[in-house]
Amino acid sequence: MMSQMEITKPDIFTTGAFLYPMKIKDSNGGDLWKWVVSEFDGDSFRDGEEFNPPESAETLEELLVNTTEFLVPPTTASSATSKPSSR
Repeated sequence: MMSQMEITKPDIFTTGAFLYPMKIKDSNGGDLWKWVVSEFDGDSFRDGEEFNPPESAETLEELLVNTTEFLVPPTTASSATSKPSSR
């Protein structure tokens, strides 16, 4: 059974992330407040490797996807000056 939760403002910023307080119901029905990340700022790391997860997902598996491998690298000066391919 999913816990009930209440999301409130204000957001705060910590190094690399924005947080907001959230109240959830624990398994005994009591209230418990937690800080929850609402947005990442900059790169994240897992096991020493760059790991940038999505900020939200419908499943745990989708939340653990490393979006770093899907990021398009910025255009470099050398690629901007290269000749277009002929068709």
